[in-house]
Amino acid sequence: MDMATIGGALASINAARDIAKTMIGLRDTELLQAKTIELNGLILEALSKAIDAKQAEAAQVDEIRTLKEEIAHLKAWGDEKTRYEMKQIDSGFVAYMLKKEERGSEPPH
Repeated sequence: MDMATIGGALASINAARDIAKTMIGLRDTELLQAKTIELNGLILEALSKAIDAKQAEAAQVDEIRTLKEEIAHLKAWGDEKTRYEMKQIDSGFVAYMLKKEERGSEPPH
């Protein structure tokens, strides 16, 4: 075998090796792209869950605020109702009326 043939064979082997490296690089690129897509999907899922959690937290905060307002209203009514007493206004009819000591300058009602 002459040197030109050996040189040509080596050139062909080097070209095949370069093509193989390129193919491996492409395979790795495709794998990287697939993993990137998978990672993006997981990030989107995590963000979605974080948004859902934030919305649930906001709903709970609103509910707590509403319940606190209701408690304050009930406490205020608890204080207010002590100012009244049940009085019979006619036979078989009763009503809550302001106690005399609570009336001050208010007319009976």
